[in-house]
Amino acid sequence: MAKTPAVNRVADLVRLLNLLPYLQSHPHNSLMETATDLGLSPAEMMHDLRRLHCCGYGNFHDELVDLTIDYAQVQVLNSQGLDKPLRLTHTEAGALLLSLEAIEAMPGLFNQEVVRSAAAKLREIVGVTAQSVFDAPAHGYDLGAEELMEVVRQAVDKHVRLQFNYYSQHSDSLRMREVSVARIFTHERSVYITGWDHEVQEHRTFRVDRMHDVYLGDKPATPNENKFKFNPANPFGFESDMSTVTLQVHKEDAWVLDSLPIELESTSDSPWLTGVIPLVSQTWLVRFAISHADRIKVVAPAEIVKLLAKRVQLGLNAYDTELNN
Repeated sequence: MAKTPAVNRVADLVRLLNLLPYLQSHPHNSLMETATDLGLSPAEMMHDLRRLHCCGYGNFHDELVDLTIDYAQVQVLNSQGLDKPLRLTHTEAGALLLSLEAIEAMPGLFNQEVVRSAAAKLREIVGVTAQSVFDAPAHGYDLGAEELMEVVRQAVDKHVRLQFNYYSQHSDSLRMREVSVARIFTHERSVYITGWDHEVQEHRTFRVDRMHDVYLGDKPATPNENKFKFNPANPFGFESDMSTVTLQVHKEDAWVLDSLPIELESTSDSPWLTGVIPLVSQTWLVRFAISHADRIKVVAPAEIVKLLAKRVQLGLNAYDTELNN
């Protein structure tokens, strides 16, 4: 009688050892569902289950795997400790592949070559039949962002300062920054770095897509991590007792909200969306509200509304003075 090749025997053993932890984590699956998830036919599934009855660390009944098997349910009564999966199932590989593709679509935190390599290996595990479900191209991939983040990673790895021109919405200006990177994070699909700004001598957060002309500095990095506290639920450090401003934005101009940390309060049938933003800078808010006066209304607090009205009137008076001269 021909012997089964050793490679096939190993594959059979691996499949059987993975079967028990799967059954324990899916106790209500039918035999048909289990076979489909594991890429087997029902007949192959039944054959493997019967073989498991002969597996264990001894020859007596209480030393062997114990199962109850029917087509409606397979119940593991005693796994003999064989309850740790050795490899990914198709479903698990597909879930990981989706996560990797999400990372690939939003470069910044990881080396993209590593991400692509891991995704390629998972695609081999998933197989051709499942690629239509799990494998989708990453949308919004930005090679420029990847190259920029590679410089950021080098600054972290080499412990040197990062230098770049940065556009600030707060001051509506572009100027050079020298920063020791303390943390890289993502928020609402945008990548940010937080670091020690050596000009202002405190930690500041910078959005990567507003950074230009990024290069490594010559001085060693001093991120002052002992002075830095990061809360994933509040990455920008907005205090709970910080003053807030209530805005109304026309629905047709809702794109303006993409750049604001706004919490919407109303999505009624009104043509206006109502939301609240933290009052981080009164100067920035006034400039922002006036520059978008055709699509944004500030409705509270009253002192901000009065300040805006005063600034608008000063601007109109300046036009009148210029015309009269």
